[in-house]
Amino acid sequence: MSSLISKEEATWLVAGIAVGGIAASLLTRRSSKSLGNVRSTTASGSVVYESTRAVDEYLQFHFATPKDLAPLVGPFVSDQALDFPALCAKECLAAKGRGRALDVGCAVGRSTFELSKDFKEVVGFDFSNAFIEAANKMKANGKATYKTLIEGEIMESRVAVVPQGVKASSCKFVVGDACNMFALNVGKFDAVMAANLLCRVPDPFKFLRDMHVSAAAAATAA
Repeated sequence: MSSLISKEEATWLVAGIAVGGIAASLLTRRSSKSLGNVRSTTASGSVVYESTRAVDEYLQFHFATPKDLAPLVGPFVSDQALDFPALCAKECLAAKGRGRALDVGCAVGRSTFELSKDFKEVVGFDFSNAFIEAANKMKANGKATYKTLIEGEIMESRVAVVPQGVKASSCKFVVGDACNMFALNVGKFDAVMAANLLCRVPDPFKFLRDMHVSAAAAATAA
């Protein structure tokens, strides 16, 4: 796969994955009382991704500032390392055409929004109805309020904001199954992105075998 990111940016991408893991670990610390029965997205099972807790965690991961996302390590790493969804979207700039882009497993939509800066039309889909509902709210309102866990049982309300330069009207969010690409029926795309996805679907090989149904000739996969 061709890439337009430099070796330095690739390093930040890897660092971003590591920092994201640290941030998720910090975010999901909770007591054994009132928060004990609220499953985080670090738990397994697709049902987890339909919860308010999941939506809140992903709004934080996708849209929070570096300071809010990783307060302990943020001051010591590049902002690029903490902006994983935007850096992943940049991989699609290798596409020869800039007509349409597909974001597979888009969650709450940050990468889809980022892709709209360079593509005329972007479709993001996810298996989670809750994620797609949140993404459409972000598209309609430009922002969304969510709660994040600070420490113990202390929660804080924050606001996720769609970044500047995004063409929200060019984005479409739908519910879909990455392991049933033939049922998606959204046409062909110049770029197909599937970031942070293969480890989360039950049959990653099926997705890779069938993704051609959505890829135009000479499409870029990221």
